[in-house]
Amino acid sequence: MRIPVNGVTYRVQVAGEGPPILLLHGFSGSGDTWAPLVPALAAQYRTVAPDLLGHGETDAPTDPRRYRMERCVADLLGLLDALGIRRSHVLGYSMGGRVALHLAVAAPERVRSLVLVGASPGIADAAERASRVKQDEELAAFIEHEGVAAFVQRWEQLPLFASQQRLPETVRAAIRAQRSRNRPEGLANSLRGM
Repeated sequence: MRIPVNGVTYRVQVAGEGPPILLLHGFSGSGDTWAPLVPALAAQYRTVAPDLLGHGETDAPTDPRRYRMERCVADLLGLLDALGIRRSHVLGYSMGGRVALHLAVAAPERVRSLVLVGASPGIADAAERASRVKQDEELAAFIEHEGVAAFVQRWEQLPLFASQQRLPETVRAAIRAQRSRNRPEGLANSLRGM
């Protein structure tokens, strides 16, 4: 389904009955990231899997400031409101985990529980943080100039994802296809804004 919130439209996949659980994907993912888990989760929960701003089929604004964490949190609260959800369990992976942490800090009364996978609140050291901002800007420029296909090829080669080489080719192809459906401006501005 598509839900307009705060001037943008989000794609959100909802399944199951029961207490809600908000599923937040990582950078270059989408709500489809959770497809293998949704059947099991939907047996006990109402799963809510949005494509985060700039990802998947959700809008990809051209202004990087629109991707700032506080705006992402406001959007998620708006999505929960639109779905009639007062409190939700929240599961966040990587970038989605950072968003989940910010959501829990900004609106703790809206979070029943918090599960984080491969996520942290960010880089504490100022010099390391500045270096990461520079790296993210370089990657954003690469995505804009070389395109999503070249980015996906580069992304898959990161040591972080080396274990994915052990996955069956059909699974790797599905992950690659999902990442490839992103738009360059959405990924680049996500890097710059978040």
